[in-house]
Amino acid sequence: MIEKDEILLVDDNPENLKVLAGILKPEGYSIRLAMSGMKAIKSIKAKAPNLIILDVLMPGMDGYETCRVIKSHEEMAEIPVIFVSALTGVLDKIKAFKVGAVDFIEKPFHFDEVLARVNTHLTLRKQSVQLQQALLKVSQTQTKLIQSDKMVSLGILTAGIAHEINNPINYINAGVTALELDLTDLLKVLNHYETLDVQKQLPDVTQQVALLKDRIDYNYLKENLMTSINDIKMGATRTAEIISGLSGFSRVDNNQHLKVNVNEEIQSNLKILKRICKKQIEFNCDFQQNINEINGHSGHLNQLFMNLIINAQQSIEKVGIIKVTTRNKEEGVTIIVSDNGSGINKELGDRIFEPFVTTKKVGEGTGLGLYVSFGIVENHGGTITYASESNEGSSFEVYLPNKMKE
Repeated sequence: MIEKDEILLVDDNPENLKVLAGILKPEGYSIRLAMSGMKAIKSIKAKAPNLIILDVLMPGMDGYETCRVIKSHEEMAEIPVIFVSALTGVLDKIKAFKVGAVDFIEKPFHFDEVLARVNTHLTLRKQSVQLQQALLKVSQTQTKLIQSDKMVSLGILTAGIAHEINNPINYINAGVTALELDLTDLLKVLNHYETLDVQKQLPDVTQQVALLKDRIDYNYLKENLMTSINDIKMGATRTAEIISGLSGFSRVDNNQHLKVNVNEEIQSNLKILKRICKKQIEFNCDFQQNINEINGHSGHLNQLFMNLIINAQQSIEKVGIIKVTTRNKEEGVTIIVSDNGSGINKELGDRIFEPFVTTKKVGEGTGLGLYVSFGIVENHGGTITYASESNEGSSFEVYLPNKMKE
């Protein structure tokens, strides 16, 4: 069963209410009545109608004030209000629109005019609701695409990180094993000291300890202890750097606008990408000192920087250079990621920012990276542009304002 559109009629004159109800009821509309502004607001709070037809001249709270109250409440603000009045002056109509009305019908009203205006605004309201629902779906789809792209990037990272973390862990394991052996030998010397009466057997003690030191190569043991400790420290530091970079990339934003230092976020990405890159790539960083902090979603921005740097890496066959530049610009920052790779086909033009458009070979990319990057930049109120020459490389420039758009 199709639900009827419900219209609230507000007028202190019972005859006017009777006439309007007589026009609208036969057309299949459900009608509610209120004979004052206060009763109308109470009725709307109990259940929101699809449309309100409101008289201007009423005792106590007039139509203008009633409409102003309705529009000041979030849960009622989107309900379309049509004024009806015997006032026909231009200023009266302007005032009606200023307080939030969508239309103004003059008394005495005509049957066809009332129906036409009511039908028009109910249709517009439905279309507005449908548009909001469509925009919500687009937003949800974009969020899923961002997450999908993030998982692709994480796949690229984990492919190299599993091996990369293995190296520092091997340092730690080797260092701990050597340290265990060295300390065992060292403890033999210390334990031997404890079993001797040094005062009574001083010459013999000295000789026995010297023999023991010689047998376990005591001097080498002392040097090797520090080497083992340094290996453990190095392995732990490298592992911490990799995990630090990953934690920055995988950070959950929960839609909060946070202060972001783009230099620190890019460095976080480079810690990972430098280590997992199997090509001979030189990374050059030209960072502005005292870079402007911006308000943004740090997790999304990490994904943006990761996408741009991975794209640059993938455009280089074996040997190349990637340069990352940051600069303060007006009320924000610019980030430029450039490479001397294969470049982008000119025929693609700005289509590279469309979904599923890719310059990579089949199986090497999803075509979502630049599309998602474009969306992240746009959501932050920024811009992204690129310049490219075939076989000479590409340069992507991102501008991010201090404050992202609401």
